[in-house]
Amino acid sequence: GHQVMKLIKKVIDRQKKGRCLYMLTVKIEGGDDVWNLYNLLNVGDLVRGKVTRKVTQEGTIGSFRKSFFVLIKVEEIVYDTENESIRINGQNKTECKYIKLGQYQAMEIGDHSQVTLVKPYWDEVFEHTLKMACDPAAYSDVAVMLMEEGIAHLFLVSKQTTHLKAKIVHNIPKKKSNLAKAKQSKALNNFFGGVLNAIIRHVNLEVVKAIVLASPGYVKDECMKFIKEEIENLKYPMLKNREHIFLLTHSSSGFKHSLSEVLSNHSIQQKISKSTAV
Repeated sequence: GHQVMKLIKKVIDRQKKGRCLYMLTVKIEGGDDVWNLYNLLNVGDLVRGKVTRKVTQEGTIGSFRKSFFVLIKVEEIVYDTENESIRINGQNKTECKYIKLGQYQAMEIGDHSQVTLVKPYWDEVFEHTLKMACDPAAYSDVAVMLMEEGIAHLFLVSKQTTHLKAKIVHNIPKKKSNLAKAKQSKALNNFFGGVLNAIIRHVNLEVVKAIVLASPGYVKDECMKFIKEEIENLKYPMLKNREHIFLLTHSSSGFKHSLSEVLSNHSIQQKISKSTAV
C-alpha cells in the first residue's frame, strides 16, 4: 500500500510572550509528502537532515565525499516538480568537524528522507496541513477510483491535496470461448472485489461525501453492479444505505493523468457539491 507522511516526533515548547517553538520529525513516503513538507516550510525555519559534501582532512591531500547531519537555517526553498524533491539552502547552525558554523550548505529532501523541522512560529494553517499529510482520509470528502480492465488506482481528494492510496492489478483473460468467458467473469469479480476492499480499507466512510468510479467503457458499470450485489448480500454492512455516494463517470484511462479530467467534469462537480452540501 501507499504510505503517508509519518510523524515520528512532535514537541511543542511554549515559551514566554506567547511564542511557541514547534519541532517535528517526519519520514517522507512519496511525492505527496514532499509537496506537503514544502507547504510546511518557511524561510527562517531550522531543518536537521543528512547532507553529502566534499571534505578535506587535515594533513592529507585531496578530498572525499562524506554524509553527515547538519542543522540549516533556511534562507531559500526550491520545489523541483520533475524529481519531486525540495532543495533548501542556508547557514549551518551546528558544530561539526566537516563544516564550519555559519557556512552555507544545500540540502536535498526527497522520497524516504527523514528530517526534523523546527519552526519559530506555528499556526492553525500549518497544523491543518500536517494533520492532512498524516491522515488524508480524515480530510478527504471525495474518493476517486480510476479503472481500466484489470487495473485501478484509488485517490483520496481534499480541497488542497490528492493522495494515491491503492493500486489494484488483476489479470483478466480475453473471452474467446464459453470457458474463457466464465474465467473472465470470475477474474473480473476478483478484480472488483479488490477494488471494493481498497475502498473499505482506505476511505473514511464517516467523512467521504462521494466515491467516484471512473473508467473507459463498461468497467465502472460492471463494478457498480458488483458493489450493489455485495451490499444486497449484506457483505458490507457499513455500505448499507450508502449506495447514493457512488457516482459513475467516463475517464479516458485508469491512471492518474485522467484524474483532473474526472474532477473537472461538470456533472461530477455538481453532484459532488450537492452531496457535500448534505
